[in-house]
Amino acid sequence: MKATATIITGPQGAGKSRRARELAAAHGPFLEMTWEQLQERRFAFPPGVVYARTVIVDEVPSNSMAIDKIKSLITRPAVRIAGNGEQRSTTPTPNFIFLSSFSDSDAVGRPVSDRRWTVIHT
Repeated sequence: MKATATIITGPQGAGKSRRARELAAAHGPFLEMTWEQLQERRFAFPPGVVYARTVIVDEVPSNSMAIDKIKSLITRPAVRIAGNGEQRSTTPTPNFIFLSSFSDSDAVGRPVSDRRWTVIHT
């Protein structure tokens, strides 16, 4: 099964994180991290991602680099895992929920036929 991605957008305090946790919990264990943490790790995930059905990524910026990276993450068959001093490995790509304050759905650039990418505006 291919990974799915949901982008929840809205202003600060709109309940994006709460809604993301509810959605993720409905599918099993989940992992939360910020976009900055993901960048610092060079888009390699912590070992806990092996157990997560869904990864929630908060504070996603509204720029083309972020959108391109999201597209890259969700189309891969596997994601990299890297811990402190541990050997790198991979695990099947989990589902993703990205949280952002950008509100322009056109910025997502999703083709209508791409069903792996859902945008929820709060």
